[in-house]
Amino acid sequence: MLKCGAYERQITPKLGSRIPGYFEERISEDVLDELMVKALVFDDGKNTVGFCELDILHVRADMTKKIRERFALLTGVYDAKIMVAGTHAHTGEAVEENDEFALPDENSINATCEKSADALALAWKRRRECRVGFGSGIIKDMAFNRRFWKKDGKVHTWPGRCNPDNVREAAAVDEEVAVVRIDSPTGEPIAVITNFANHLDLIGGCKFSADYPGVLSEKIKSVLGENVVSVFMNGCCGDVTHINYNTTEPYPTDYYITVGKRLGEKVLEIYGDIHCETFDSVSGESDLTVIPRRQPTKEMYERGKREIAEFEQRKAQKKEQDGYGNPSTGNADLMALSYSKCNVNLYENPKLSETVETQVIRVGNIVFNGMPGEMFAEIGLEIKEKSEYSRNINVELANGCYGYIATKKAFGEGGYEVTLDRYVNMSEDTADIMTKSILDLQKRV
Repeated sequence: MLKCGAYERQITPKLGSRIPGYFEERISEDVLDELMVKALVFDDGKNTVGFCELDILHVRADMTKKIRERFALLTGVYDAKIMVAGTHAHTGEAVEENDEFALPDENSINATCEKSADALALAWKRRRECRVGFGSGIIKDMAFNRRFWKKDGKVHTWPGRCNPDNVREAAAVDEEVAVVRIDSPTGEPIAVITNFANHLDLIGGCKFSADYPGVLSEKIKSVLGENVVSVFMNGCCGDVTHINYNTTEPYPTDYYITVGKRLGEKVLEIYGDIHCETFDSVSGESDLTVIPRRQPTKEMYERGKREIAEFEQRKAQKKEQDGYGNPSTGNADLMALSYSKCNVNLYENPKLSETVETQVIRVGNIVFNGMPGEMFAEIGLEIKEKSEYSRNINVELANGCYGYIATKKAFGEGGYEVTLDRYVNMSEDTADIMTKSILDLQKRV
């Protein structure tokens, strides 16, 4: 009979650490709620698979490697198939250098990896016989596409609410909420997996927070018990936001709480209707694929150098005029400067390809599709449509992150998510390559 273990622990960094996610410097000064790592391990007697979800913007491939290796050393299970992913919290730990805005602390990242591997090992030690069930439902008016066609015939990201130049959304969103219920044979809840596709960007500021999945966890624990582990797996939401650009109706204060509670109510509604089954097998497969990276042209490089010099000149003039040496943060000028810096850096330090991992883990008749990037919603919808499985959990930002992964057609439309920079530089074929890989892997698990 299948066994499962679950464990969670805190991974909140020290105050004074940088918080990533925007074109501005944010230094942590408080904690709204603790950042956590949630771990699940399944064992069928022959195969072991696991999931490690961190309240973090994303994980790097080297972080995934460290977590897997430490889990193996701690447990002696060297052939486990482990999926490591970030929830995409914009109020978590910095993991990548983003100009001067978010410099990672490698000692802190190593500690996070150790805690995450330990959580997996402790979940493995706590595994017991289990029954698993799947359910899903639709939740409306909580996720919206943030890319709009405008009257100029191009697609713009963050188009402005009720902007008269807006024509229509550029693509659909995935409104499905998928829930995996994991119980003991006697019906005692062990863990709940929630899969929903929406950005974790509802808070801002300089306080650590897990965003709405933290509120979701509180809601689930308040009903099912404090020992239940709530695991949030973010779906394909690279072009999705909580902001409805077709209305100017104000959002309530602490909107992340509203979203978390509403999502929690929906999850518990679905959970109550799930019939758990006795599964007898798990498996996992991964592919490593070399994918080209886009490169800036010589013209982009020269323009970038000019724009950097012009910015520095304006900054010096401003300092001379008002005594303020640092520019305001989070504005269009700083975003443009970041693009210029990236084009110069990419041109001078070319990296022509990336080796990326796609992964599928099967638990009974449920498949978890792991992809290493901020995947556009249409990619996830295509996988669900073409999959031979009826129970799909799409997990973005799994086992690494290679920026926004847009549909091929999006590159001809425009927008922030396809503009070349340090974070966005994968081949226009990347989405098609990853989709094919996931569908092929599903045939092997």
